Amino acid sequence: MSEFFMVNWTQARVKPEYMLVARRVATQMLTGIIEEDKVNFDHDLCAGRLTRGEKGVFGTVGGTFFTVDFGEHNGRPHQAVFFVPRYAVHLRFNDDDIVTVQTYESNTGKPVGYPQDVDVKAVKRGTLKVQRTNSG
Repeated sequence: MSEFFMVNWTQARVKPEYMLVARRVATQMLTGIIEEDKVNFDHDLCAGRLTRGEKGVFGTVGGTFFTVDFGEHNGRPHQAVFFVPRYAVHLRFNDDDIVTVQTYESNTGKPVGYPQDVDVKAVKRGTLKVQRTNSG
């Protein structure tokens, strides 16, 4: 089972640790801890803006779509659309969990590079601050 699915991303590849931070904010939005649909967040690893999208189906799984914007990286957009499955909302990560991600080419469905381990400890250890955005 997966904690989230990457649906699309811009030219600059998004680090898996950044996506775990975004997923952490998204699950707080889905569980009512954060009641806004659009928030800015700041973590020791990254900062950005997260927007809750529509509920829907991705493949055969129901859940919610989100858009995350990490600004720019080396002059290129650093954004992603991801999907949090309904069954994964209450999954929690521990410092000793091993999470591995594999990126796939959107056109061919073939893997890009090698599977990559995620530094869960860095995500858990970092301080996360979330604030409302000024624009609705």
